[in-house]
Amino acid sequence: MEGLQGFLDQLKASIAGNMPTTTSQEASCPFNKCDGSMWKVVQLPGKGSSEVRCECYDFKLFQLSISDKCPHRECDGSGWTLFLDEENGVCRRKECKCLIQENEQRRLDKLFKIARIPAKYLDKRLENYEAAPGSEQHTAWRMAKRYVERFQELRSEEKNGLFMFGNPGTGKSHLSYAILQEMMRQGVAGICATVPDLMESLRPGGDESQDTKKMLEALKTMDLLILDDLGACKSTPWVTERVYIILNARASNNLPTIITSNEDLDTLESLPGWDRIVSRILGMTHVVPVHGDDYRKKK
Repeated sequence: MEGLQGFLDQLKASIAGNMPTTTSQEASCPFNKCDGSMWKVVQLPGKGSSEVRCECYDFKLFQLSISDKCPHRECDGSGWTLFLDEENGVCRRKECKCLIQENEQRRLDKLFKIARIPAKYLDKRLENYEAAPGSEQHTAWRMAKRYVERFQELRSEEKNGLFMFGNPGTGKSHLSYAILQEMMRQGVAGICATVPDLMESLRPGGDESQDTKKMLEALKTMDLLILDDLGACKSTPWVTERVYIILNARASNNLPTIITSNEDLDTLESLPGWDRIVSRILGMTHVVPVHGDDYRKKK
């Protein structure tokens, strides 16, 4: 690197008009193909020898173009950097860290847009969930944490979801949205829906619209689905059928689903036509009780 830096210092001075570009032992070629002048002699078939630009030329000029536009100072702000492939004696182009991070942020922004997470849950993390040690809430938090850690392993199993139930205000939604956001950061595409709002948006005035069909398809096929507040809306044959269609499709394709409810499974099963739904829930989720004090009443 000292030899390259010496060359760069000379090249900068030459560009500024302070001195001619010269060669020296300190301005060596990283490929050992020239004397540091960025010109090398090659033999051309039938034409003798000729001077051509050395492979180090592009790399050395690129080094001069690096700017503060790149937060890592590894490129000129274009998102692409050059590196020395010394084994093959060439310069190669690759994505700079700044472009990789930018693309990752775009991907994450797209996932969050698709997921439609309510604004009040965007700051929910497993790290900021509060629960007293030994409580059901603390056990639920530990299960949620374990679920995130083992998600890739669990998703191939038949029971790869969670059914969290308990009285209102115990943090069931907090845990479910925290799981969703953590999995999206790991590249898992997800979507969430509060069941009463979902049923209202799916309810057609007549024939189902294209938007309704697209939404229903997303709920049935997304990698991870959060169904929040199951059982909170009035149970009608139409609602029952829609809930079953979604859960049945996901169970059939082994897609993870996290469900929250203020009602236990016995109560849900007592609703007309919900025996099929409860059967699906039991077959595709681990049941997690989350009882405790209503944190909303503490505020």
